Amino acid sequence: MASQREPYDVEVFGGQKCRLYPSDNWAERRVITGSQFFDLDERQSLANHMSQGSGDYAFVDAGANVGLYTLWVRSVAQKLGRNLKALVVEPDPVNKARLGTNLVANQASEVIHCDKALSDKPGEVWFESANLGDRGHAKVAESGDLCVQAIPLLDAIRDAGLTKVDAMKNRYRRSGNPRIARFFRRRTARDLARSAADRNQAFGRRAGRGLE
Repeated sequence: MASQREPYDVEVFGGQKCRLYPSDNWAERRVITGSQFFDLDERQSLANHMSQGSGDYAFVDAGANVGLYTLWVRSVAQKLGRNLKALVVEPDPVNKARLGTNLVANQASEVIHCDKALSDKPGEVWFESANLGDRGHAKVAESGDLCVQAIPLLDAIRDAGLTKVDAMKNRYRRSGNPRIARFFRRRTARDLARSAADRNQAFGRRAGRGLE
């Protein structure tokens, strides 16, 4: 593989097709060098949660990057015979183009892409995208190199046609942006808990919970 130029077209997570650019994205690099170790504790907890129910499974990937987490959830849903309904949120121009390629390659019509940023209210926000050593660090920022449309999370969920959320991967909690912090205090959206025990408890509380 060292002699091959990017991108790399590979299959990961039991048959999910990806076009990866590992030189400038740490998430893509981790998957291409060892997908079995990619967020192993979190994925084991989430897989356990998914195995405890049946029927539709609604997953939200807030800050989806190139969609690797959602493709893994998709692979688990397929193994379990569960119908996945997923929302991926990714406004970064480079990442969302790669995300779109990966979704098309897998014919993942059950995954809805919102290309707006998340904020506490609709409008526009500054976004940091250029000159990043790791494309996973693209984020909403007080000052950035481009302006993007923003939307509250619940609006994005409803626009995607989801009536519940079983689990959510949330990168926005780590953004450090005050508007994002206010948004999550208001909406009480939770990301995957840090410890395995806390994650299982959080997943159990969220399972089957409808949107208010």
